[in-house]
Amino acid sequence: MARRILTLILLTATLVGVAIPASAKDEPSKTAKVKLETHKTPAVVEGGATWITVSWRGADADATGFRITATSKTPGIKISYPENTGAYSSLMHNDTLSSDEVDFTALRLDVPYDSKQIKLDVVASWNDGKKDVEKKFTVTVPTFAYTGNDAALVTTNAGVMTVDGPWVDVDWSGLAPALDGVQMTVDGPPDAVIAYPGGRAWSSLSFDDRLTQGETDVARFRLDASSLTPGDHQFTVLLTYTRGGSTSETSGLVTVTISG
Repeated sequence: MARRILTLILLTATLVGVAIPASAKDEPSKTAKVKLETHKTPAVVEGGATWITVSWRGADADATGFRITATSKTPGIKISYPENTGAYSSLMHNDTLSSDEVDFTALRLDVPYDSKQIKLDVVASWNDGKKDVEKKFTVTVPTFAYTGNDAALVTTNAGVMTVDGPWVDVDWSGLAPALDGVQMTVDGPPDAVIAYPGGRAWSSLSFDDRLTQGETDVARFRLDASSLTPGDHQFTVLLTYTRGGSTSETSGLVTVTISG
């Protein structure tokens, strides 16, 4: 009997000294958190269309299915997303933001003229490992006004032409963010007969009537030079347009050489 009691005491002492590991199910699992890194973007030009990037940092665990949408109370602003995501923007590498990883989302902004500092209301959503999460953030986009010439005449010499009424192509390049309602008229020597496409009193551009920054488009006029002497003749080309609702114009000279 004494030996049995001693055995139980020793067994109890042994069990007390053993650390029993906690079940993995009892350990608290981490949930994914997301931090906005870009509270303010570089400035964008008023009247222009540009892509901006917004950076994010992950924490604690993987934030899966990450995506954002954005709205703004700025009148006239248009917000769009990359073509491959359509109605939202996801991350550059994939749609998962891991702990301590920094990745970015892209937004395209069409900014009206006279837009001051823009506030974007950005809604980010992801799965934190337990549930779907949605959180709102604010991103500030500063703006600045464009200064400089609105458009540049590219064609200064239209080349050698015959007198039998050829079409003359005049190329224009956009310098300002956006010019709307673009029209060109031409003034030349008194004996030159000038006409425009479609029987109009002016020519628009070939692609459409909008000229954006960095874009080059062509306007045409028809020249009946049968009454002009062979040689060089200068024509004044006048481009009229609206920029931010205000009508403006720019002009230049195009030389046409009539063959003998």
